[in-house]
Amino acid sequence: MCVKTKYCVSLFEIILVLSILISPIFLQVTKADPLAFVDWEYGIYLPLNSSEGILMVDSLVKFSVYTEKNHDVYVNFAGDYFYFNKNDTKTLLIGAPFRINFNTISPNIKVYVNSIEINFEIIKLSGSELDPFKTYFDDITTTHFILCNVTFTSNQITTLKYIFSVTIQANYHWNGINYFVGTANSWKDQDVFNESVEFYVTGVQPHEYTEGCIISNIIGGKSYVWTWYNEPITINKVGISYYFDRFNSSLLVWRILVPTISVISIFVLTFFIVKLFKKRKMKI
Repeated sequence: MCVKTKYCVSLFEIILVLSILISPIFLQVTKADPLAFVDWEYGIYLPLNSSEGILMVDSLVKFSVYTEKNHDVYVNFAGDYFYFNKNDTKTLLIGAPFRINFNTISPNIKVYVNSIEINFEIIKLSGSELDPFKTYFDDITTTHFILCNVTFTSNQITTLKYIFSVTIQANYHWNGINYFVGTANSWKDQDVFNESVEFYVTGVQPHEYTEGCIISNIIGGKSYVWTWYNEPITINKVGISYYFDRFNSSLLVWRILVPTISVISIFVLTFFIVKLFKKRKMKI
C-alpha cells in the first residue's frame, strides 16, 4: 500500500494523457532477493522447496536514486546477502529476479561471491513461465533473472553481492522502483529474517512510497528505510514512485506537432498535384 499524495490522477486523466502521448511505455525497475533454483532438463527454472540447510542470515540492500524535475532517474543498486550453510558444502544455482526493459536501457551488472567477481547468465521469463513464482511476485508479466552457480562452504558465511546502475528515461508519465522482499520466504528453512532496504534519494523526492519505512533527512534529500530484525516478512515489495509532468513541452512537440505537420504536408502536396493535373487537362 502506498502513501497517496496530490499527484495522484483519475483513470480518465490517465487514459486522456495516454491518448495524447501516443502509447508511452510504462517502465519499472525491480530487484529482489536471490532465489534458490532447480534446473530441470527442459530448461525450466523453479524455486527449490527447501534451501537445503542454508540460512539467509542477513541482507543489506541500497538504492541510490537521483533525479531532477521531469528529468531522467539515475539508479545505483547494491545488494549484499549473507548465508550460513549448516550442512555439507554444496553448489546451488541461484537466481536474482529483477524487472528491467532491456530495449531502452542496458544496466551494468556485476556479481561477487565472497568479494570475487563471478560469471552469470541472464534469462527472461514471461507469461505462464512465471506461474511458479506467483508466491513471490504480484502483477508481474515479465521478469529477468541473473543466474549464477554459488558454492556454499560448510559451516561458513558465504556473501553474495549484486551491483548495477541504470537510467530510467523521464519521457514517460510514471516511473517506479520496487524491491520484492517477499522472495526471502523462498528460503524455507527459516521463518524470520534480518533485512534492510534503503532508498537513498537525492534531488526530487518520490511522489509515493510504500508505507512502513523510516524517513530521515540526508544531504540533498531523504532516506527511506524498511527493516526486519529477526521477524517474518509478510509483504511482497517496497518501493518509490515518480509522476512526471504530463505536458512536457518537448514531448508534445515530438508527439503532436510533428505528426500534425506531416498530415498537413500530405494534404498540401495532394492539393498541388490535383491542381497541376487540372491545369494540364485544360491545356490539352
